Amino acid sequence: MRDFSNKKKGISMGEILTYSMGLLGLQCVIGYMNSYQAQFYNKTMAADMAIIGIIMLAAKLISSFADPIIGSLIDRSNIKSGKLRPWIAISILPFFMLSILIFIVVPFRGVGLYCYIFVTFLLWSISMSLADIPSQGMLAMLTPNPVERNKIAGIANFLKGVGPSLPYVIVPLVCIISKSEGGAIGQREYLISAVLIAVLGCSLFSLIFFKNRERVPYTSNKSSMKDMIVMLKGNKPLFLLLLSAFIGFTRSMGLVVQTQAAHSLIGDINLFGIAIGGENTIIILGVTSAISVALSMIIMPALTKKIGEKKVFIGMAIYGFIIATFTYLIYVLGIRSLASILIMLFFVGIMYGPNTFLPLIMVADCVDYYEWKTGKRTEGAHFAVLSFSIKVPMALTVAVGLIMVGLSGYSANATSFSVQTQNIIYAAFVLLPGIGCLLSAIPIFFYKLVGNEKKKIILELAERRAAAGESAGSEVLEAIEEMSADDDTISTNGKND
Repeated sequence: MRDFSNKKKGISMGEILTYSMGLLGLQCVIGYMNSYQAQFYNKTMAADMAIIGIIMLAAKLISSFADPIIGSLIDRSNIKSGKLRPWIAISILPFFMLSILIFIVVPFRGVGLYCYIFVTFLLWSISMSLADIPSQGMLAMLTPNPVERNKIAGIANFLKGVGPSLPYVIVPLVCIISKSEGGAIGQREYLISAVLIAVLGCSLFSLIFFKNRERVPYTSNKSSMKDMIVMLKGNKPLFLLLLSAFIGFTRSMGLVVQTQAAHSLIGDINLFGIAIGGENTIIILGVTSAISVALSMIIMPALTKKIGEKKVFIGMAIYGFIIATFTYLIYVLGIRSLASILIMLFFVGIMYGPNTFLPLIMVADCVDYYEWKTGKRTEGAHFAVLSFSIKVPMALTVAVGLIMVGLSGYSANATSFSVQTQNIIYAAFVLLPGIGCLLSAIPIFFYKLVGNEKKKIILELAERRAAAGESAGSEVLEAIEEMSADDDTISTNGKND
């Protein structure tokens, strides 16, 4: 067994920030891809939006089969520098190169173009999983201390949530500096933005490899696809999280159609004397929603600490449905000024806060639960499931969102849009995400890994490690004593009184 717990007691704020900045960098690149890729193909090579959505769905579904393979490779690994860190280093180069390649205009058209889109996006999706699975899994390895883990997750989730919004600022700035035609993004600006974002994102992402350490003891587990299915069947909390992600897949649709929504809903604008047109008007919607999402992410850790993950998940899901439905009704009734759109968008953005924070924390808890139940610690398998639960629902989100945009009559090169087109795009922008939020809460009603049950598992794991002479166990025992000092429902032997 490798034990990294003797590196340094506790985790420094510097390490927390480098891990968080690494996630921000990764999400910045992913955000650019999710928001601008379909627009790029439609605007520069006249690809059909609906067909692009179907192709991206197919590529994501096929690439999802790589997730359990990657998770299995991670759990089997016996590399001197750690369990997860080496895989982060391996992923950087292919992820970087493919993130730029996709934004290069090619001479193909028709079937040839769609085949090219499928192949390149499939390869990019696999490289994204190779980066995403170990980086998310690092949360469970950075510290065995649940207090520290929640602190890390709070900061990491905030910066991770900022990442996808950065392209909404970077791309318009590129267009302003390059003096693009009509203030809109063109072929040159797509590529320049891709290079800048890939360099920035991958540089930040590499910090996780260079600056972070793994402190939780682990053993190499030779897991097959069958073993992972057995693991999922024997881990009800993890299965419920997976089910929640699938039935509520539309909850992220607003982030997918933002560029189309901005272009069709508010048109070209003049900001401080600078013309901003086309998809670059996303800077108005994107910054507004980013502020509210950031605010939501700031309050999530404190709210979760106060009432627990389950109650926050369900409560925010109900809030999301109510505010999204109300916002859509206001819009279709004719109240659609820029001010009203931005005000309502601010309140809608709050519902996105839990989408990344809560699953990250809850899957880390599922890792502990499965180790407590079976004696096996399988971060690779668990976070492969998390990646799968993000990738496939996101593929469905992108496909449905782009199909709706395509059927609405939207064109990236259009300058005006019908009321029907605007209503359909606005439904994809706010209404379907709200419905997805509500549906995602249904499985969570049956999620039991909370409160005293969670504390009991953490305590018993710490006792096992302490009994085995591992310093990681004794440190967590000290933390649990602090957590339970004012809680007479948990005794020092981990049993409910």
